[in-house]
Amino acid sequence: MFPDCPGPIDTRNFSAHGLSIRKIDKGPDIYHLYMTSHGAREAIEVFEVDAFLKPEITWIGCVPMPATSWTNSVVVLDDGGFLATRFYDPARDDIADVLAGDKTGQVFEWHPGGEVTEIPGTALAGANGIVVSGDERWMFVSSYGTGEVVRFDRRVTPPAKDVIPVGILPDNIRWTPQGTLYAAGNNTTDFCGKPPCEGGWGIVEIDPDTLAATRIAAVAEDSALQDPSVALRVNDEIWVGSFNSDRLAILPAPRSIKSDGR
Repeated sequence: MFPDCPGPIDTRNFSAHGLSIRKIDKGPDIYHLYMTSHGAREAIEVFEVDAFLKPEITWIGCVPMPATSWTNSVVVLDDGGFLATRFYDPARDDIADVLAGDKTGQVFEWHPGGEVTEIPGTALAGANGIVVSGDERWMFVSSYGTGEVVRFDRRVTPPAKDVIPVGILPDNIRWTPQGTLYAAGNNTTDFCGKPPCEGGWGIVEIDPDTLAATRIAAVAEDSALQDPSVALRVNDEIWVGSFNSDRLAILPAPRSIKSDGR
């Protein structure tokens, strides 16, 4: 499945970044975990996770990514392939280019036995979080530098797109049990021109059909957690991670903007 992988991950020199997990038909609570990783190599590292009783994790392969990519997020596809975002080219771009709205990245696609290819028409200012719909038609990608989430239709080439302004610098995107999307990020304000963003942060819920975006949380700049990277619905709570804090935040979840499930 991974013929181009040069060998096992160097556990002394890697940096775990984006994650995507999918259950496989191998036994109870067996999953494949895909991880974007930097360090000794730029690659999507793949693990098998046995979460039955005592969790165990085993490295099973990798897909090397282009040297021009600082790969951010990844989502696993039904055939074991993936979609992954390039935030920027670390040899050419920096965060200032992203926040200036320059198109520094795009989306890659890979399928078992194939090569990593760029998807035409997906260039964005700091392509960040990514998810796909259940039928894999729709792809939602964060454009970090422009404060937008973009919906792409994968049934046409290049993918048709719709842009959703969200009023934050959206990092990761996650599905909720109600079939909506959560995006978390620092506020886009006049005094938020460069990181670290000093203007507080928020969470936005997006209806994937109507593309309506509703802010469901606003957190002040003196909160104990800043620089949010992801918001995940867990029962009646929202769990929030950060790319720059040493803790999680847990908020009460409001009623979803969409009542029917996915």
